[in-house]
Amino acid sequence: MEGGSSLSISKVMWRITLFKRHVLTLLFALTALAALSQEQTITTRPVIWLSATEKLVSHDRWKGSVNIQQRQFLQSQGAFQTLASTTWLRRFSRLWAGGGFMFFYLRTPGTSGKMVGLPELRSYEQLTIDLSNARVAQWIRLLVEQRFQKRASAEGGITEDYHLNHRLRLKWQMSLPIIGTGERRRLLLVLSNEPMIGFGQDINGLTFDQNRLVVSLEWALTKNLTVGTGYMNWLFKPPAGTSYDVRHVWLVSLSHRITQ
Repeated sequence: MEGGSSLSISKVMWRITLFKRHVLTLLFALTALAALSQEQTITTRPVIWLSATEKLVSHDRWKGSVNIQQRQFLQSQGAFQTLASTTWLRRFSRLWAGGGFMFFYLRTPGTSGKMVGLPELRSYEQLTIDLSNARVAQWIRLLVEQRFQKRASAEGGITEDYHLNHRLRLKWQMSLPIIGTGERRRLLLVLSNEPMIGFGQDINGLTFDQNRLVVSLEWALTKNLTVGTGYMNWLFKPPAGTSYDVRHVWLVSLSHRITQ
């Protein structure tokens, strides 16, 4: 019994230490972002972010997903960003590897002041390391994107050609059960942080692109159907100027899973 108790205590202490490391990493990222925003003009706008995802898990080796999102300002009508993406991954022990494709559409003021629609075609590759245990679901993901973007033209329209730029995204996420355990987890607290760095023909060197800090709740209505809501602090630097935008985002999500 003494040996079992000692082992149990050591596991608890290890988990506490691991959690502290992640908290410190998160605080470090926030401190760095705060330093970035010093002596800069910061504008804020509230946003609602709607997301629907269909997931397919096949024999615990393959998994795919289709995701549709609409993002819009709460103080004006109409979506300012719409996207649709599909992702396929294969598992190698605790590593998931794969990629996907996304269509992204942005509505923004053009050079003439009128709203223009800017399409973007985006391919990406990703590696995800699963750090989960019996209590906590946790992972770290590295995503590399190739972004084929159209730009607003001087005449008030959009360019004919696509501009190619790239982006690195590193995301950490942890899900803590609040109600239920194991396969019967009903309510989860989800914490995540994702800094992004851009580079390419229109970007000088490696440049800070944005950071997304999320705190949310996910409720399992059934074994395969989940709804969620939460808050995202979305900090990014627009392509032009030295100002930073901070958008306070209300997240609303729906996720369904099919298993084979």
